[in-house]
Amino acid sequence: MRRHPPALRDAPPWFADFLELVRVHLAAAPAVRPRPDRASAAVQARPARPPLAMLHPRPLLCPLPPEHRLIAYGTLVPGGPFHHFLADLPGVWRPCAIRGHMGLIRIYRAFRWNPAGEEHPAWLFTSPALPGKLAQLDRFEGKAYRRRLIPARVGPCLVVGYVYEGRTRV
Repeated sequence: MRRHPPALRDAPPWFADFLELVRVHLAAAPAVRPRPDRASAAVQARPARPPLAMLHPRPLLCPLPPEHRLIAYGTLVPGGPFHHFLADLPGVWRPCAIRGHMGLIRIYRAFRWNPAGEEHPAWLFTSPALPGKLAQLDRFEGKAYRRRLIPARVGPCLVVGYVYEGRTRV
């Protein structure tokens, strides 16, 4: 079991997942190696460090509470057949991009997050009322999907929000 510094013990419950996402994202990012024609021997001797994230060359990290964000890619998107589950909530929809694998579970789209996967278009819904709706969405999505935190790119920003990920292989 990991021991966190005292400041992290008082962090919100989602913060540990957020740190894990950043760690995984950094580990999956391609290494940036210094160019021999411009780097000194001292710089070349250091190990290469990955960029902050793969999703954008210089992302701005937007660490607002992820429980107010839902990333939708299928039936819950605006105009989708089950958008009515979210239509009554006040909030903002923005196009975003997520990385991973897209497939099907029965006839419905299913996504599996993978930081090294292809980029897929999705929608980011941000609403302060979303936490009160998550239990209903969990029941609607059923056992075939699980809710988890993933990063998404919204323009130059990297945000973290919930997505319903397919439990079976995609």
